[in-house]
Amino acid sequence: MRINAHAHIFNLQTVLTREAIEIIARRIRDRGVPEFVVGAVSRILDRQLDRPEYLVEEELLERFIAEIAADQNFQGFIASATSPLPVEITVLGGGVQGLGVSALRASLDKLSTYLDARDGSGGGIFDVFETLRLAMQPDIVGVADRLLEHLRPDDALVALMMDITSEQEPERDRRNFELQLRGTMEAAVQRPGRIFPFVAINPRRSAYLDILRRAVEEMGFCGVKLYPSLGYAVDTSAMRKVYDYCIREDIPLLVHCTDGGFYRDAGAIANSDPDKWYPVLDDYPELRLCFGHCGGWRGLVGGGPPAPDSWAEEVVGYIRSFPNVCADLSYHVDMMAGGALETDYFATLHALLADPTVAGRILFGTDAWLVRLNITDAHYWKYFERHLTADEFRQITEEAPRRFLGLPAAAGTGARPNIERHLAFLASQSDRVGAEPSAWVRAALPGVAFTPRTHDPFWTPNNQSHFYTFRYLRDLMTPSHQQLGFSRCGALRLRQLTYWQKEHEAAVLFAQRTEANARRLAAFCKANGATYEGSYDDDSAVTRLAELFADGDRTLADMAQSVDAIFRFHAEVV
Repeated sequence: MRINAHAHIFNLQTVLTREAIEIIARRIRDRGVPEFVVGAVSRILDRQLDRPEYLVEEELLERFIAEIAADQNFQGFIASATSPLPVEITVLGGGVQGLGVSALRASLDKLSTYLDARDGSGGGIFDVFETLRLAMQPDIVGVADRLLEHLRPDDALVALMMDITSEQEPERDRRNFELQLRGTMEAAVQRPGRIFPFVAINPRRSAYLDILRRAVEEMGFCGVKLYPSLGYAVDTSAMRKVYDYCIREDIPLLVHCTDGGFYRDAGAIANSDPDKWYPVLDDYPELRLCFGHCGGWRGLVGGGPPAPDSWAEEVVGYIRSFPNVCADLSYHVDMMAGGALETDYFATLHALLADPTVAGRILFGTDAWLVRLNITDAHYWKYFERHLTADEFRQITEEAPRRFLGLPAAAGTGARPNIERHLAFLASQSDRVGAEPSAWVRAALPGVAFTPRTHDPFWTPNNQSHFYTFRYLRDLMTPSHQQLGFSRCGALRLRQLTYWQKEHEAAVLFAQRTEANARRLAAFCKANGATYEGSYDDDSAVTRLAELFADGDRTLADMAQSVDAIFRFHAEVV
C-alpha cells in the first residue's frame, strides 16, 4: 500500500468565511497570477459564501470566465496590449453572453497559454480553474474520490483538515468546521482503509481540546494537523495540552513547515519556523512529529546536505536528534523546471535517503488539490517515481508512512493505539461503508463483516435534501421511472421528466413551467422544515431553482445537491 502522507480532501464550502477568502486570495496572488484572476476567484467565493450553490463544471467555467471578462484589470489588460491578442481573448472584452461552452474553453485555453508562466511547473490561470473545480466538489467524499481515482485500489491518503478559524463570523465558522469534521470522518467510512483522517487543531478556537478528544475518541481520527501560520505559536501552555494528550494516546502530529502556503498575516509566517520546536521536542522527545514540506524545497537544492541556515537543514537536524521526527516532500514543485535546480534537489534527496539515520523518515506527500495550482496530483506521483529508484520510492511511499502512522504488519498485527482506535471505529461502521475495505483493514479485522452500500453517497435517502427532492420529482416521472426506486433514479436527467416540453412548446410557456416547478419545490421543502442557507430568500431561491429546472442535462442527483446548497433541513449541522 502506497500512502500520500500529506493530502487534503476538505472542500471549499467547509472553510469559507470572509477571512478565509482573503487568505485564499493571498495564496493565489502569491503564485503570481494576474490580479483579474485573483479578483474573479474572490468574487466567486464571495457569492458562494452568501448564496451557496452546487455548480457543475460548465456552470463554474462560465462563471469563472464571466468574472474575468468583467474585471476592470482585465479590461485594462486588453486596452494596453501592445501586440494583437488572440481573438478568443479579445472577444471576452465584450462579455461572455451568447458564448457556448466550447468557446469558453477555447478562451480559457488561449488566455492561459498567452499569460501563464512556462516554467515547467504550471501555476497559471488554467491551474487556478482546475483547483477551483476540485475544491468546489459538493462533498468531501467527492474530493477524496478525485484524488484516489488515479491510484491503485489499496493506496491511501492522509487527509489533513484545515482550520482557518474566524472570530468575526463565529456561527458560520463553527458550522463550517463541524461540516468539515463530519465530512472527513464520512470519507474514512466511505473509503475504509484508504483515508487516514487527521483533525486540525487551532488553539484560537476555544473548544480545541474538546474537538481533539471527540475526533480521536468518537470519530476515528488517527492524527493531528497543525498550521501555526494561521495565527498561533507552537510552544504555549495551550499547545502543550495538545502534546500531553498526543503522548498519552499515542497520536502522530503533522505540522505545516514552510514559509509559503496559507498565513493569517505576514507576521504569522514565523510561527511555522522549525526553530520554534526546540523547547517542545526537548520536553517531548517521544512525540511523533512530521514536518510538512520539510521546511520548503529551497533547502534541498544544495547538491549535498541541506542548504546551511535553511528550514530544511533544521528539520533534518531534528530527524538526526529525535527518533520519532519525520518530514514530508509535499508541494515541492519549483525544481520541476529542470536544469541545475532539479539535479541538485535530487542529489540532496538521494543522499538523505541513503543516510541510515535519516532513511525511513522521509515521507512522500503531494498537498493534494492544493498542489493543483501547479500540477496534477497524478503527475506529482509520476514525477517523483521517475526521479527516484524503485527502492527509494517504496521507502518514501510505503515504509516511512507506515511507521509514522503506526500501521500493522502484513499479518494484521502490531498496530499502534491510534490505528487500533481507527480500526475499532471502522468496525463500528461496518454496515454502512461505501466500498470494500482495503487489504490491510481486512487483515487486521478478520472477524468483521463489512457490508458496502451500493448507492452513491452524493445521492442518498439519508440526506433530507436528496429525499425531499426525490419526493417532489417523483410526481414528475413516468410510471416506468417511478418503478426504478430511489437509488437508480439519481441518474435520470431532468429532460426525462414529464414537465420537459422545451422542444415542443413556446419558450415563454417553458419558462412559466420551470418557474412554477421552482415555486412548488421551494414551498415543498419549506413545508418539510427547511430554511434558507446564506442570503437566499423566496425570490432568489425560486430564480435559482428555475434555472436548474431549465437545464435538461442535469441529473436528479445533481438537482438534489443544488437543493442542498439552497436549503438547510433540521437534521443538518446547525
